[in-house]
Amino acid sequence: MTLLAILDIFIRGAGISACLFFCMLLLSQGIKEQTVWRGILYAFCVSAYLLWSAPWFGIFPSEVKAVILVLTLYNPLLFWLANRALFNDAMSFSRLELVVSTLYSFVTFALIISRYQDADGAANVLAIGYRITAFAMVLQSLFQMIREYGDDLLNPRRRMRIFLFGILGSYLVGLFVVRLIFPDTTPPDSILTLNALTVTILAIANNFVCVNFRTELLPPPKMPDSIALQHEKFDHSDIATPEAQLIAKVISAMENDYVYREEALTVPALARAVGAQEYLLRRAINQGLGYRNFSQFLNSYRLSEIRTALCDTEKSHLPILTIAFDAGFNSIGPFNRAFKQAYGVTPSQFRRSNRPKVSKDKAALPET
Repeated sequence: MTLLAILDIFIRGAGISACLFFCMLLLSQGIKEQTVWRGILYAFCVSAYLLWSAPWFGIFPSEVKAVILVLTLYNPLLFWLANRALFNDAMSFSRLELVVSTLYSFVTFALIISRYQDADGAANVLAIGYRITAFAMVLQSLFQMIREYGDDLLNPRRRMRIFLFGILGSYLVGLFVVRLIFPDTTPPDSILTLNALTVTILAIANNFVCVNFRTELLPPPKMPDSIALQHEKFDHSDIATPEAQLIAKVISAMENDYVYREEALTVPALARAVGAQEYLLRRAINQGLGYRNFSQFLNSYRLSEIRTALCDTEKSHLPILTIAFDAGFNSIGPFNRAFKQAYGVTPSQFRRSNRPKVSKDKAALPET
């Protein structure tokens, strides 16, 4: 056995150990959390990739190789799902995720079956489809990291977005270059070992971040309290502290100036309105009021206003879309999703169920 082979085994062993340590960190938070089980599945997929990409992968029995191959092929999907749970605070498996996961599984298993059936023509077509799909999912995840950077209220998670975007972006470029150099052949063992070293370093760095910022990164088991409950929890007796004064200014801007009705309201704009530094404002909304995303914070006020308007008989003639636009929403899709997530029903269903009922006797009385 050569020195490179020994080094390769050591590096891959370290990478798999880092993935297992990551699973232990997540399990301490409870297996029911979306971020936890998605992260654990992704860690298993990364471990499988370290085995699949090894020069000595052929030593495994065929059954074991099949399992490792399946887990490896699911890396892009689990990366996408874990990314949505970590950065979007996904609390449940959405319809979009179900559809994407189903389509991805169909393409993946069709590719595996075609390989084992020696259907080279179909396998080549499916392989191209799989690569395009996988590449698109990773790119979409990276784009999502940066697009929602300004909306994120957690400063450690904002730094993690930049770190992952830069590192993973560079890693993908490196893989693309290697594929161009070795389009139809397996890269040299030295390249495979270097790739394993990169993955292992990323896994160890990921553990370092999780150990230091586990509480901030993992979402709470439930959404923030309603506005009324938040006011009850707010310690008005401690208003002399700078943090409490800033929170009071934010609440005043939302409830007295109705700044949430501005469609394009951003964290910097609100910071200027209350006369505070941006990072202090993010920390105040996150730690003082319990929100992890700025849009979630704004929508709590917008949805509260809309909910009141839908129950108001004097506004029963107003279209729901008009009420939503007046409250600060700029499109029907995000409004409907936010409303249903908050109240469990669509706005139309909510209005019908809360419409005052007129008794038959009262309706039959003649007008005077």
